[in-house]
Amino acid sequence: MPNNTILAVVGDFDSKQLVEESQVTSDWQKGEIAKVKPPEVMKPKEFTPTHSKMPDAAQLHLYLGHVGIRRNDPDFLQTVGDGLHPGTGPGFTDRLSSKIRDRAGLAYTVAGNITSSASEEPGIFNCYIGTAPGNFEKVKKMILTRSN
Repeated sequence: MPNNTILAVVGDFDSKQLVEESQVTSDWQKGEIAKVKPPEVMKPKEFTPTHSKMPDAAQLHLYLGHVGIRRNDPDFLQTVGDGLHPGTGPGFTDRLSSKIRDRAGLAYTVAGNITSSASEEPGIFNCYIGTAPGNFEKVKKMILTRSN
């Protein structure tokens, strides 16, 4: 269907002549394009941690992720507006940076997002914290607790 086709022509050619001589698609008619319905995203039944231990490491790299939220979810704007948007914001205004880096002083690097990949499908929630190895349990608890 012409409304779902992309044609690329590469090389040394006269574009005006190419358009005039290319009548291959002149009789094509636009048609209905069925919207693809992706499968439902299933959330895991339980939290499954995976650890790679490096006993001599000076810094702990903590990554956390799961299925996020759709932009059309009734809680989407509240999730972002209530400061639950985890780790992307100007200065230290996002929840994780404010809480873990600014107030508690437990990490230098804090990043997280729940909305950047969201659209009709939920995208992902992801966060990263770089901290001292002894802060693991405290930082993990702070990430998983929604309070500011």
